[in-house]
Amino acid sequence: ASLSTGVQTTAEMIQQLAQDSQKINSVVGVIHSIAEQTNLLALNAAIEAARAGEMGRGFAVVADEVRHLAKRVQTSTDEITAMVSALQAGTRDAVDFMQESSFKADDCVQQAQEAGAALAEITRAVAQMRESNTQIAVAAEQQSQVAEEMNRAVVSIRDVTENTVQQTVDSATTSNQLATLAGELNRAIGQLKL
Repeated sequence: ASLSTGVQTTAEMIQQLAQDSQKINSVVGVIHSIAEQTNLLALNAAIEAARAGEMGRGFAVVADEVRHLAKRVQTSTDEITAMVSALQAGTRDAVDFMQESSFKADDCVQQAQEAGAALAEITRAVAQMRESNTQIAVAAEQQSQVAEEMNRAVVSIRDVTENTVQQTVDSATTSNQLATLAGELNRAIGQLKL
């Protein structure tokens, strides 16, 4: 009975690991979605920079860097998703195997001993799953760092945009002043002709 209970407890632990990995999948999905949106924003920013011509050159460089960061995030999230899927498949197999072992443990002592050997293998599998979770945690931390880099790049884009807008305003002011001077010059020339 104690062996069966142990198997059941371990199965519940593995099921909890599967649920936790599903939560990781949800977070990775959000990160992937943000990366896709950022990639689109960077693409739009590059288009606007191209329209701005020479004044948008610095803006285009920053937009291109943001697009590369977004692609890195998408690649990393795809890798994490694959790792989590493999982890979930392993947990399903382990739970199925443990339930079968639990039934055998109730039948006879010999089968209980076999279940004990299976538990040792399952314990090793759980250790591997924990290691996989650790790798996922490291990957998530890397995602966080990439997200920070993206944030800094977006701030740079904002700064470049503000500078571009200011330069545009300054150019418009200068154009108005030149138009005024040209008008005055034309009037002066007109008076000279008289």
